[in-house]
Amino acid sequence: MWELKYSILIHLMAYPTDRQIAKVPYPKSNRLMEQDLFHSNGNPSISKLTEHLKNEGLLDERCGLRLIELAKGLFSREPNMIAVHRPLTIVADIHGQFYDLLTILAAGGDPANTKYLFLGDYVDRGQFECECIFLLFALKINFPQNINLLRGNHETRQMTKAFQFKIECKKKYSSDIYNACMDTFDTMPVCALVDKRFLCMHGGISPDIRTLKDIERLNRFSETPTSGPLCDLLWCDPAEDFDDVEKPNQPNFAPNNVRGCGYFFSYYACRDFLLNNNLLGIIRGHEVQKNGVRFFRKSSRTNFPVLISLFSAPNYCDTYNNVAAILKFDENKQMQVIHIEARPHPFVLPNYENAFQFGERFILYYVTQLLLNILNMYSPDELADEDGRFDKTGEELLNKKRLIQTMERAYADVKKTNKIALNLRGLTPSYKAYKTLLERDDVKQLIAEAEKGRIKNYDQAIELDQIFERRPGT
Repeated sequence: MWELKYSILIHLMAYPTDRQIAKVPYPKSNRLMEQDLFHSNGNPSISKLTEHLKNEGLLDERCGLRLIELAKGLFSREPNMIAVHRPLTIVADIHGQFYDLLTILAAGGDPANTKYLFLGDYVDRGQFECECIFLLFALKINFPQNINLLRGNHETRQMTKAFQFKIECKKKYSSDIYNACMDTFDTMPVCALVDKRFLCMHGGISPDIRTLKDIERLNRFSETPTSGPLCDLLWCDPAEDFDDVEKPNQPNFAPNNVRGCGYFFSYYACRDFLLNNNLLGIIRGHEVQKNGVRFFRKSSRTNFPVLISLFSAPNYCDTYNNVAAILKFDENKQMQVIHIEARPHPFVLPNYENAFQFGERFILYYVTQLLLNILNMYSPDELADEDGRFDKTGEELLNKKRLIQTMERAYADVKKTNKIALNLRGLTPSYKAYKTLLERDDVKQLIAEAEKGRIKNYDQAIELDQIFERRPGT
């Protein structure tokens, strides 16, 4: 029988009471070149790449494109549902949290000797998405039998445009890097079968998928559609009342009105799918968990949870204050939960702007306020009279005042948006996408909370973040 075993919480680094980082070293100024990264056998040096990225270094464009292309070739040859065997470490959502990914790899085992299964969502929300992609792709190239990467709902053009991966690629590299990543995401497998007993995916089960053969028949080599089984595997969630099996008239599948696509699936839908396919349980990511993992209701037949939700991004969006988790399967059919706490990372301004770009909006706001205060000291007639110039009429001064008032209102809105973005950190989509949401009624509460200061706890963050869980355009 499979047994559950909890480990001691890994607490690598507590937050200091004064400053998170006493001093900041200069980032790497030189880009890592192909000849420096790749060995003579064509494989990248993991140690060189890790050290370079950890110090905020960038790759030469050709070097990055080569990593992406090599990984794409490996993904393209894999089936829709890959077969994986224990011992194994399972990792769920990472969301661009590169420095936490390093902690995960240290806790999960050396990738050279440890099999890994990643459940998707490597990009968006965090600030180091390119770094996560480059390291994971390099690990896949070096250890193709050990590193298994599934596609998540954020590995799509639609989501990376609405959030910030596209912006990060263009700021740090170019559109060529972004387009190459998108083409590679189209080739990634969507499911994994662990020991023929556990089905793993990013989202959940679909009413259009009755057997494992249905997964194998899918055409995954495309942008994720807005409906259908491929969409469901990446977007579906367990119903809110999943464990309440006594609730009458509970449908097996109901439209997912939170995501705007896919379905909520019930305990009975999950139980029947497992029974029909001779499986023990389903392991998925896609939803933040306060303690990193949630074990749903056990099957009366197996006495094992029919569903496990896993989340591996600690302090998600730098806001949630959640603990992350990974699962380790050993050879003795034991499953161990390892909890991971967040570690500090370099500060990044919203939209990957530098201090001058970001600060310019604050400066313009205060300059217009200063000019407006000067004009408000006197009436237009008094200003014209003291100036002694008869061609500068009161009407002209009034027009100038109106212009400055308009500028002041515009820059006040931008200053307000800057402040909200800083307070909410990764909780919001990209700057442009967020601006379009400012006038929506359901965002007014978010704005009010953001103006008061940073989000303080997990419950507050998850309530406000519901707005941005919906698929764009739905």
